[in-house]
Amino acid sequence: MNRPDHFKHVRQGALKAPKRIGIAADHGGYELKEYLAGKLRETGHEVVDFGDGRPKEDDDYPDFIVPLARAVAAGTVNRGVGICAAFHARRELPNLLLDSSLSRKLIEHQEDLRSVVSRASESGVPIPGLMVSLGYLDAYRSAWLPANLIQAQRDYFGAHTYERSDAKGAFHTEWEKE
Repeated sequence: MNRPDHFKHVRQGALKAPKRIGIAADHGGYELKEYLAGKLRETGHEVVDFGDGRPKEDDDYPDFIVPLARAVAAGTVNRGVGICAAFHARRELPNLLLDSSLSRKLIEHQEDLRSVVSRASESGVPIPGLMVSLGYLDAYRSAWLPANLIQAQRDYFGAHTYERSDAKGAFHTEWEKE
């Protein structure tokens, strides 16, 4: 069978080639940023530091992440790494989405995220990080997940049971047989 080579545009070794990587963090992520930048340089990558260069308590994450994002969009860096202090400020959080400041900004801009993911998908442009992030956000906010459908399918094809949200206990349905 003669199949088209969909990956012929990828040069041999291009995926391992050193890249120009932008990195940015607010005051809470400064130490991690410096550590990651050092490791990236050790592996042969060029690192462009978007700050913070001298951490201050009143640093604001957007002051550093916006210039980094613009550089990624303009192509002046191949990749970008942004580090936020939300976790450092409240280590007891089981999930960063529970940080009020971060979640408020995420909700304010979720339509932008949906638009970018949608347009990229329609154009065949892979943006797996953003696609997965949007899926995670939707799953985290949802009371009903695809697992409900999977449970029903397992019950249909076997002797498994399922739970219902309107009644306690385990249930099994006698599905119609052909």
